[in-house]
This record gives sequence, structure tokens and C-alpha cells, in this order.
Amino acid sequence: MLSRTLLAAAILTLAASSSNYSFYVFTVEWKPTMCMTTKCVSGYLSTAFNIHGLWPSTSSGQGPQNCSGAQFSLSSSVTSLLETCWLSDSGSSQTFWQHEWTKHGTCVVPATTPDAYFTEVVSLYNRVGVQALLAKAGITPKNGQAYSLSKLYEVFTNKVSVACYKSNLENIEMCFDLNFKQIDCQQQSSTCNGSFTLPE
Repeated sequence: MLSRTLLAAAILTLAASSSNYSFYVFTVEWKPTMCMTTKCVSGYLSTAFNIHGLWPSTSSGQGPQNCSGAQFSLSSSVTSLLETCWLSDSGSSQTFWQHEWTKHGTCVVPATTPDAYFTEVVSLYNRVGVQALLAKAGITPKNGQAYSLSKLYEVFTNKVSVACYKSNLENIEMCFDLNFKQIDCQQQSSTCNGSFTLPE
């Protein structure tokens, strides 16, 4: 019998094959920096990356959005899973998840469900392990410690996009094909001016 993760991946792949997008953009955000840009809600802040979303995308830059009125509901087990790595920084996480489902998750229907979509995204987050990859390269949280952007790029086999708030790492965008194999993003772009910090 297929595991829940393998089944979720199969469902998303089948749905994508008949949809009007060609790859996914997967974005993670660094929590301490996010809390510099907004007043974070209680329970959000920790020294870790947080999932922002997985978005069906096209080479033109605008992927499909709000593709159906499919109902949003999550099982208690998936809700518990999301609470470990996919929280809202400024409001209700349930509202945030519903937004991500309505705007992006519905665009892989009819062959997916909220539980399948969110389970697969968390599986991808765990598989990529961004924080562990950075730590292996010597990039660890430390206030005031600057790292070169080129060092971060070397961590990833494929091109990624990076954003900073002032000099602090804010988010990383990675790209994946419809089988969830990492591929080059169209541009290796950055707003970090050559270096960044990873605040605690």
C-alpha cells in the first residue's frame, strides 16, 4: 500500500499533468527576519525556516490562481503537521492555510484535496531541509554575522532566488518540476546586495 506521502505526490503529479502550469515555486521564509517586518503573533517566532507556500507557475511569471471553489478543510493530523512548520506570522494560521489552498492549491484539482496538497508540501520541506543544508555549509543563525551570497548559492545545486530585508535573509525561492525534482529557477536573483545575515 502506498504511504500517505507517496500517494499525495502521485495525486499532485497527475493533477499537474493536465493543468496549465509547468513547474512549482516553493518558498520558505526565515522567521526572525519576518518578525522584523511585522508584529508577529504569539507562537510564530523561532530560529527556523517557515513554509510560505508551493505555487503552480509558468515561464511567463504568472501561474494559475483561484482555480475552483473546492472546499477547504483539514484533518486534525494534517493541522498538527502544519503547526510544526507552516504558520502565519501575523494572523490566524487557519486563515493563512485557507488562503494558500484557495489561491494555489485549488489549481492542482480535480485530483487533489487540501490534506494531500499540504501533506506533500510539508514532505517537500522536510526533504529539502534548507536549514540543515545551510548549517552544513557553515551558515548558522548568529546576530551580526555576515555571509556571502555566493556561499548560499553554492549550497543549492540549482538556481534559487533570495530576498533580504535590509541585510537579513528573508526568504528563499526554489523551483521544482511536476515530479518534484528540483530544477533551476529562471533567474538566480537576489535583493541582498552580495551578503546577508541570518539573525537569531
